[in-house]
Amino acid sequence: MMPEGRELRAGFGRRTINAPVGTVMDGPRAAGGTTGCHDDLFVRALWLEQGTRQIALIGLDLLYAERHTVDRLKGAVSRRLGLRADEVLLNFSHTHAPPAFSHWAYGNVPDHLYIEQVEAALVEALTEARSGLQPARLFAGQAQTRLPVSRRRPNASGQIEFRPNPQAEVCTALPFFLVKDARDAVLSLVFSASCHPSIIFLHDTSADYPGAAVAALNGHFGTEGGLFLQGAGGDAKPRQIVAVATSGSPVEWRQGDWHDVEAAGQEVAAEVIARAAEAREVQPDLRVFLGDIAFPLCAPPTCAELDHVADPRPTRKLWVADMKRRLDFLGRLPASAPVALHAVRLGDGLRLIGLEAEVTGEVGNLILRHFPMGVTFPLGYTNGTQFYLPSDKQLAEGGYETESCWEYHWPANLAPGIDARISQALARLKDANI
Repeated sequence: MMPEGRELRAGFGRRTINAPVGTVMDGPRAAGGTTGCHDDLFVRALWLEQGTRQIALIGLDLLYAERHTVDRLKGAVSRRLGLRADEVLLNFSHTHAPPAFSHWAYGNVPDHLYIEQVEAALVEALTEARSGLQPARLFAGQAQTRLPVSRRRPNASGQIEFRPNPQAEVCTALPFFLVKDARDAVLSLVFSASCHPSIIFLHDTSADYPGAAVAALNGHFGTEGGLFLQGAGGDAKPRQIVAVATSGSPVEWRQGDWHDVEAAGQEVAAEVIARAAEAREVQPDLRVFLGDIAFPLCAPPTCAELDHVADPRPTRKLWVADMKRRLDFLGRLPASAPVALHAVRLGDGLRLIGLEAEVTGEVGNLILRHFPMGVTFPLGYTNGTQFYLPSDKQLAEGGYETESCWEYHWPANLAPGIDARISQALARLKDANI
């Protein structure tokens, strides 16, 4: 029997966050508005409570959000439901077919009414989860997935190109845990894969493969409580859209379709189902940590250097104007950038380690090496996204993930020393028994 006051209680809630036709889209499709909704977008919320401790795990079918938007969402949750910022973990699936929710690459202007809609849906989903709290047990397991393929391929000159590279390192971990009620029914199934949901490039909104995976798992386990959390997939795309030459070698990414979305989702779901019977029960012990890791940037450009940026892209010109305005307004550009580290311990050997960045597979594997025992969720896109977070090895190699900080409105790319800063922060988590 669980000691009095230590019993775990859990509740789940969800709300759709679809947008009207014509709403501006996020990411690469920001040039046009939505033409329809292929499959529902959701905000899903799992509320866990043990004595006076409480944690909300929230998944949103959106690309990502900047820190100021995350602060707004967490503020609404705090005012309405009393949860602190460290008790609310927001994770963005990073689907590439959502309504705009960010200002990525200076190309997006999110509709403030849609942000209000998501905020209201989030509060409603959490309210539903809290109102449905009931005694629960945790069961954790670990699968592996073949889904992610690296998009970092060196050419003959050694330069990293945005092409499939099945030989490169990715994060293949597929952690999951089940929340069961007193009758052994599944209240919620939380799982994570580390791979970009970027199969579809249409203007019909979609949750991409995470939505298909959730639907398949909900059907198998007889629940509505499936919850996907995006992992360390910043540099990986789904295997289903690798174009193969007649020789059998991967050559390029091809345009995906709805069949590919369903196939990828079904594959992930099947990998979880195959291991679900092996999940071990976890003694609940809720703990949280939330803080920043400061990552130094390379030397920021001077005003004179900004005047000589030759990149003709309109978005790059907007970046130049933004940096010059910051220099005029603040007198300097930042020399470092903060990335939130959010750790949640659910019980002995079950933890979530989330970073506010597009975490690459090598960084995800670094997290897993620091926590080799039990089940660990290495998560990116957690409480927003500041930029891509590559490993030091990838930083030295170059490539898109190392050279795109400007798209996230930073003045310069990351400086070396990334691995050590992450490792130091993870060591502190271990010392705190997270």
